[in-house]
Amino acid sequence: MSGQQPVDPDFEPSANGFGQSPSAPVNIILAVLRRPWIPVVVIFAIMVPLFIYLSRQPVRYVSQSQLMVSTLSTYGAFGSVSPLSPGGMYLNTNSFSYYRSILESRQFRQAVRNRLISEYPDAPADTLEMALGALAYRSDVQEEGFITIYAVTPSEQWTYRVTKAGTDAFQDICAGLERTESEQVYRFINSQIDATSAKIETTERQLQHFLESKHLLVEDMESGIGKELLDLERELSQAKAKLELVKINISSYNDKINSLLDGISSKGYASSQRFDQIRNELQGIRDELNALESSRGNEQRIAELRDRRSQLLSELVSLDAQVGAAQGRNAASEPVLSLQRIEEQLDAALLEQFNYQNQVNYYEIQIRRFREEHPDLPQDILEFAKLVRGKDVLINTLNILLQKREETRIKLASEQGGVKVIDEPSPATHMARKRPLKLVLGFFFALVAGIGVSFLVDYFDFSIKDEREVSRLGLSSLGTVPIIHPEESNGARLNLPSRSKNIRHQGMLIHGKQRSIQAEAFRSIKIALQFIAADQRKKVFVVSSPYASEGKSFITSNLGIVFAMGGKRTLLIDVDQRRSSLHKYFEVHRKPGLSEHLLEQVPLE
Repeated sequence: MSGQQPVDPDFEPSANGFGQSPSAPVNIILAVLRRPWIPVVVIFAIMVPLFIYLSRQPVRYVSQSQLMVSTLSTYGAFGSVSPLSPGGMYLNTNSFSYYRSILESRQFRQAVRNRLISEYPDAPADTLEMALGALAYRSDVQEEGFITIYAVTPSEQWTYRVTKAGTDAFQDICAGLERTESEQVYRFINSQIDATSAKIETTERQLQHFLESKHLLVEDMESGIGKELLDLERELSQAKAKLELVKINISSYNDKINSLLDGISSKGYASSQRFDQIRNELQGIRDELNALESSRGNEQRIAELRDRRSQLLSELVSLDAQVGAAQGRNAASEPVLSLQRIEEQLDAALLEQFNYQNQVNYYEIQIRRFREEHPDLPQDILEFAKLVRGKDVLINTLNILLQKREETRIKLASEQGGVKVIDEPSPATHMARKRPLKLVLGFFFALVAGIGVSFLVDYFDFSIKDEREVSRLGLSSLGTVPIIHPEESNGARLNLPSRSKNIRHQGMLIHGKQRSIQAEAFRSIKIALQFIAADQRKKVFVVSSPYASEGKSFITSNLGIVFAMGGKRTLLIDVDQRRSSLHKYFEVHRKPGLSEHLLEQVPLE
């Protein structure tokens, strides 16, 4: 029961209109306590299907193999992608995305299918497709360079078979691609060796002609102050030899890229305007990067160009996939994969070019200073140093080419493709289904969902639930009636005449328990009402509520009894025209009632 009072100026309504709420945990607890059946229903609705699903889940087997792949993780002095890299062995330095693209390619799937058909020709087609669909891979982001190929199927035999076939097919494809590239490199090196050998012979003849024409001896030219100059010239020649090899690599990469772009355009892109735009922009980026790397220009601009090139390559892969879908493949084609790989190698080669260009610049500065410090050097010594430097550059280049040819020959013989099997495919084993863990997690999820549903239902429930919410509406509370349980509320009934013995008894009045807590609550409400209407001759009170079945008739009946027991002439009027129930508390007929009186069918007695 509540009455009107001035509204608090600091009163701030909450989202549901009842003012600021208590803390969130308290609201959640109250929401669950008001409707405890909601979490129970939600838990039941989630756990039963989950239990049925887990109980019917078939036994599955898993087999896996782990491989280590050679990847390029850093650029510069510690790793070189150039097939003619002056420093160190000829390394297979593919990016990790290169191997992922192979595993996701249609070529890989077809190779696995061919292996399975060759080894098990009687296998049903649906079994093969099931096994192929189960084949997958994963890689550890923190440990780039390791790939796990695995399969999960209901068949113990086919789980191992498809994992074994996938591992072997991946090795074969990588080895085949590497073999093709190594053969191209081998032929390229041989052509460079022949050309360099011819240049060495020409330079040697020029040097001998110079010595003979000047009547000089090599020992005389390499003694004294001339020796210092020759040492610097030899250092410069070594740096130029390395720089020359890197430039050869860059030229080779550019030729390969142009060839690949031409090959891709001949497969259906010729009419694509976007492909032409990508191709032209890639060419422009390569030219600008080449110029910036040679002069070591704006670092920020170099980074922007590399990022833009990565975006264009990704778009090209997407464009290739669209064309591939029309051609019946579901992954990037081999030319696009090769294009990605060579673009990354070109990027690293440009960095190498910058490093060796710095070395060349350093030794040229040292030689220039030496000449400035020794202005009286004979012209013959300077000419001899120039010829020796040219010869040394060619000899160093030839030695590196010979070394790389041997390394390439070894690489062709190994045929590893940059892939090494760390763990062979394991025998198929039962895959842990973890039913208890899933049930526990499902229960906690269902519990949280049930609590969440309870909270949402309570949040959007705008009914008044307690005295606190009444006060937040700016109304004064007239009193609170404790909950009356049936076994505690059997007070004596009023001895009123009844016209029918068939009227159902409903509601227990507190008349017989004048000292009960409930009776005292109604007396307190009566006193509050008398205080509010003290100046009124006829005191009229309306008992109402926002929703039906909230206790209006019960409150009205007991409050009327309390007024009557206090010596007041009390009239109870049930104005609910649809679901009246006040007559049941006093065991009287419903008619005649207020409607009949308003229609002047019966007088007011």
